[in-house]
Amino acid sequence: METKLNQNAKATCTLLFNGDSFIGALIEKYNELLDKGMEEVADYPDLVFRVRTVKNQINYAILDIAKKEVDGERGAIMVKDGKRIIKPEYPDLVFRVRTVKNQINCAILDIAKKEVDGERGAIMVKDGKRIIKPEIEETLAEFLNVCELYGVTRVHEWHTPPREFVTKYRDFLKEKTDS
Repeated sequence: METKLNQNAKATCTLLFNGDSFIGALIEKYNELLDKGMEEVADYPDLVFRVRTVKNQINYAILDIAKKEVDGERGAIMVKDGKRIIKPEYPDLVFRVRTVKNQINCAILDIAKKEVDGERGAIMVKDGKRIIKPEIEETLAEFLNVCELYGVTRVHEWHTPPREFVTKYRDFLKEKTDS
């Protein structure tokens, strides 16, 4: 009968002798063993904590591999509808990217509001009328969506709730347009 220790030793040897070619299988094997181990120690909170700690380290390694390789079978990026997106099996990475992008969107909106007209401004002239740039409307909608999705309660150093920020922003833009 093969023990867990023997299984771990075999998995480690596989990694040492075959390098990166078997790392995905190795990680899957460790996760499988840890899941079984979790069931066996379920009545012992300190052991459950230890098993979870090891499992978290392995999951971090998976995420680290995915970030380094980016494309490919183990990578975190896939192509969907002609766009490179993060695979759904990496929710932590999706969260990080979306929240950072939301901060950038907030900066874009602030710049567009300050400059109003021009290349980086929020308003453009079309057919002789001043209108809101479509990309600004899209950025506002995406900004609010991400804020609500991830529970952001304040914008700009805890001053304004996201929905209020967007409402005031749109009111400002209406004053600056011909509509």
